Amino acid sequence: MVFRLIGKLRCIRTTPEELEDFSTPDFTIYNVGQFPCNRYTHYMTTSTSIDLNLDRKEMVILGTQYAGEMKTGLFGVMHYLMPKRNILSLHSSNNMGKDGDVALFFGLSGTGKTTLSTDHNRLLIGDDEHCWSENGISNIEGGCYAKCIGLTKEKEPDIWNAIKFGTVLENIVFDEHTREVDYSDNSITENTRASYPIEYIPNAKIPCVGPHPKNVILLACDAFGMLPLVSKLTLPQTMYHFISGYTVLMHSPLHQAHRYSPHPPSPPPHLPSLAAATAAAPSLPRLRNSETLPGPGTDLSLSEAPSISETSSL
Repeated sequence: MVFRLIGKLRCIRTTPEELEDFSTPDFTIYNVGQFPCNRYTHYMTTSTSIDLNLDRKEMVILGTQYAGEMKTGLFGVMHYLMPKRNILSLHSSNNMGKDGDVALFFGLSGTGKTTLSTDHNRLLIGDDEHCWSENGISNIEGGCYAKCIGLTKEKEPDIWNAIKFGTVLENIVFDEHTREVDYSDNSITENTRASYPIEYIPNAKIPCVGPHPKNVILLACDAFGMLPLVSKLTLPQTMYHFISGYTVLMHSPLHQAHRYSPHPPSPPPHLPSLAAATAAAPSLPRLRNSETLPGPGTDLSLSEAPSISETSSL
């Protein structure tokens, strides 16, 4: 029941008029929570399994209570379907200014997409998953999935105020008597989450669509000082950094072991990571069956790539 509620919060909700004509679902998710998969199945290495069948339009989730698997699975389906329609699916957040200027934030999990896009001076289009077509930007989801580790009302008032009746909190610790949440407690995991409808953000743009982005911002969690604090990139530089997906695994198992070890080494083991295409490699344009990948040294034309008019300083 909880998984169903979370799914309803994140997906674009149907209207009563649309439900009257509803017949066969476009896609079905079977989520059985912690019930494990058969570890003796060929190629199975753990008790957790997320299986996707595009022909049957079904996804089966076994051995995990992390609700984010439903969101990630549907995003993978969009990566497969959207390029067929010449639409780019993007792991990004978006907001829009009063003059219609859209800012698009690329970044891996934990780099600040939700925090930066939720700005009460700008309209929120969405905080994580979008499509970019010839008509502009559109949100895939109907809700937000905000990280809430260390959340305070002073730092992120809009997200704080969105946590109310109807919001589902995940992996958090709370007092059983007062029901007060301790957002600083990471004893379960750093990946504490809040799922809420996008309408819970007062300045959300409904419907969640906008024109072509004016500002494209690549976010990186850089613990080594390899990158300048703010850089204005050329088009080739933007493509390079998008493909390389440089960040630091601040919440890796090794980093967590350091945090809770009685005799931790110094300095903490931040791990550099390269996540291709900002952890959205499947969103790169699909190749038709008749096409082949270009070989090394092939000169790829950039003439049709979207240009960046300017970047915003953070």
